[in-house]
Amino acid sequence: MKTGDKVRFISEKGGGTITGFQGKNTVLVEDEDGFEIPMLRNEVVVIDEEKEERFLPKEKERTLRDEDAPELEPCERPITFRAKPVERAGGNVLKAVLAVVHSVHHERLFDLFLVNDSNYELQAQLLRRQGEGWVVAWKGKMQPNTKQQVHEMDIDEVNDWEYLCVQLLASKEERVFALQPVVSTEVRLQPIRYTKESTFQRSPFFNLPAWVEELC
Repeated sequence: MKTGDKVRFISEKGGGTITGFQGKNTVLVEDEDGFEIPMLRNEVVVIDEEKEERFLPKEKERTLRDEDAPELEPCERPITFRAKPVERAGGNVLKAVLAVVHSVHHERLFDLFLVNDSNYELQAQLLRRQGEGWVVAWKGKMQPNTKQQVHEMDIDEVNDWEYLCVQLLASKEERVFALQPVVSTEVRLQPIRYTKESTFQRSPFFNLPAWVEELC
């Protein structure tokens, strides 16, 4: 596995091109939209020039659910081995951000991201204020040291997404961890920001300029 290899993700849709590495176990993959995504080495499949998929060495621990089932090609066998998420130095301090970047699809579109910049798995939900109450705009589970696009926002609907609240619950699977506080942070996305190029700055999370708000 090397920089420039084409890969696809195993446990989720998508893939891209390897642009670099973080330590021994994390691969940086640039997707078709130009975003760089950190992935565990054993969560990606390298695709060779003949479009045949070969799995990494640690991915070979597989079994068929039915012993009487016909023999399958390696790329057709169900995955029964999942490695624990790789923990990085300094990642045990809970940190997450909300970010907005210009969409690569159209200049009037903006992508709204949640970034989990920690070694914790996050149960997350994004709330949007509606009248005197709130509605759930997105919720899901975020793996350690990953980012998740939660909404593609048109410039005409920016006012509807001005007042947001992000709630996070941190834990680790099959590991002992320090108890973390439940996060509930309100964020205001002022519409005027989107008319100013100075709003979007370089950040460690994206190749494109982004507006970033720390949540914890």
